[in-house]
Amino acid sequence: MGKVKLRSKETSLEVNYCCSIVFADTINSQFIVRVPNNSINPYDVISIIKMNIEDTKRTWKISNPETVKFEAKKYGTSSYIISVPKFAFGQYGIYFNNTYTINLFGVKLIKENF
Repeated sequence: MGKVKLRSKETSLEVNYCCSIVFADTINSQFIVRVPNNSINPYDVISIIKMNIEDTKRTWKISNPETVKFEAKKYGTSSYIISVPKFAFGQYGIYFNNTYTINLFGVKLIKENF
């Protein structure tokens, strides 16, 4: 989980370090995301953001982030399974709106998908 720093003059957020050591595959990636309870609408509180690399930081604009569409399915009483059918290569984060927390990961080809 990364710490997010608000860059108010540019209305963007930044995370130190350019690249994650955790990777997801480009096709059919799934994540388990914990929330206080899964009676909330996951699309209201969770976003998957594609980040820009700037020197040794990952950044994204609050006002116009590049987001990735996902599907969410309840998992237990306080989690969701987040499914993304296809990712482009790059650095991403699962961003929890209004809490300024983010789970960071990169995307690369892990297995050949025929």
